[in-house]
Amino acid sequence: MEKLRTFKKSVEIVNDGTNSNDDRLGGIGDLDFAISGKKIDDDILVVLGDNYFEFNLNDAVEFFKKRNECVLAIKDIGSLKEAKKFGVVRAENGKIISFVEKPENPDSSHVSTGIYIFPRKDINLIREYMETGLPKDGPGFLIHHFLKLQDVFAFPLEGFWHDIGDMKTYETLK
Repeated sequence: MEKLRTFKKSVEIVNDGTNSNDDRLGGIGDLDFAISGKKIDDDILVVLGDNYFEFNLNDAVEFFKKRNECVLAIKDIGSLKEAKKFGVVRAENGKIISFVEKPENPDSSHVSTGIYIFPRKDINLIREYMETGLPKDGPGFLIHHFLKLQDVFAFPLEGFWHDIGDMKTYETLK
């Protein structure tokens, strides 16, 4: 296992104050809440809390630095049946050409891992998205929207990754 590194920047947990699914802000709402509440005006690395992985995030960050465009980490899970549970991604030459959230009939086994890097210049696009009537729950909806406006790049993950969004899935890893 790789030795853990010390980061130059601090990590802060931001609590949106919700107590139930009825009053939650959704994934995009939480992102906007953190950006607004902490007055973030910088590049943003987002790792959804239901990720379990064993790879170095620095590789994704270096990929991002070469492009300075929105990056989504993707993983080929090798199963169209399992892909139905995720945001399904098709990419060509490193650029995402389609993103469909939990499709009934996926056309790819490449899925979103819930790891995103947004450049500073996209902060206003995130805020503008919040003013639309579009879904605020899954950040994949934001990526789908971004694809209409700009390039979004796919960073293919190598190594172990698993979504542990429910107890049943989490317990299979024990």
